[in-house]
Amino acid sequence: MVPHSARQFARAVIMPNLKPPVTRAEAALAYRDRILAAVPAGVAFDPLMTLYLTDNLPADEIRRAKRAGIVAVKLYPAGATTNSDAGVTDLRKTYATLEAMQREGLPLLVHGEVADPEVDVFDRERAFIDAQLIPLRRDFPELKIVFEHITTRDAAQYVAEAGAYTAATITAHHLLYNRNAIFLDANGTAGLRPHYCDPHRCRIVLPSCSGPARGSSPTAPRAAISSRKGSSPGTPLSCGTAPTRIGSRACIGASSRPAPTSFSPTASAAIAIGSHCTRPQRAFRN
Repeated sequence: MVPHSARQFARAVIMPNLKPPVTRAEAALAYRDRILAAVPAGVAFDPLMTLYLTDNLPADEIRRAKRAGIVAVKLYPAGATTNSDAGVTDLRKTYATLEAMQREGLPLLVHGEVADPEVDVFDRERAFIDAQLIPLRRDFPELKIVFEHITTRDAAQYVAEAGAYTAATITAHHLLYNRNAIFLDANGTAGLRPHYCDPHRCRIVLPSCSGPARGSSPTAPRAAISSRKGSSPGTPLSCGTAPTRIGSRACIGASSRPAPTSFSPTASAAIAIGSHCTRPQRAFRN
C-alpha cells in the first residue's frame, strides 16, 4: 500500500485504527518509521500521523502528541467501522481530551455515523450530525473538526454552514457508487431494479468544486480484509480519509486503496455527477 500511495501523493494522513490502536505519540512515531521504511527509494513521502481517540485517552497525551508532530486525533464511534471496537462509547467521556485539543489546535477527524442498529444504514450519517456533531460543535466552538468521507447532502450542507472550524473530506468510491450497486452482480447486471433519485452525490460534489473553501484532498494508506465487512473477496474494505489541507480551496480526492488510479476516477465522477446538477461547475484547481 505504501508504494502505491507514495507514487500518487507527496503526503498522507495516516489512520490509527490498527490492532492495537495507536493511542500514544511514541506508538505513532514508531508506525511512521515503519511506513517510511516501505517507501520506494528516490520517492519523497511524508506520513502525517494521528492518534486514536478512546474513552480514556489522557488529556496530557495531546500536549505530547502536538510536540511530537502528530497532526490530528481520529474519532471512531465504537462499533461503527473497521477496528472501532476501542472507539468512543460516549463523547462526554472525552471532553477533557477534546478541550486539550481545542487549546492545542489539534484537529478532530470524525468518522461520522451512529452505530445504533435501530437506525437505517442510509440515515446514520444524518443521525450522527443531529445526535453528536451539533452538540459537539456547541460545546467546543473552536475545535477544528473534519467530517470525514461524507456521503450525504445532509453532511455537505452541514459543513457548508458550520463555519471556519469545520471541514470535510470526500473519497472516490463514495462518488462512483450509489445504492444501486447493492443490486448488481459481478457483471453489472441488475436483479432487483429499484427506482429512486440519488441527490446526495451531487450535493457532495458541488461544494467541493465550487463551494466554501474548507474541503480537502483525502489520503490515508490503510487496507483491511474485505470479508470483515461482508464484501466479496478482493474488493476494497474501507479507506480512511483525512485532510491534507485545512482552509484551502476545496478539492476532492481519493483514498489510497485505489491509489494507482486515484485522480482520474474521482475527476470523472465529479464531471459525470456535475452534468446532472443544476449549479454550474468551476474548474478543478490544484
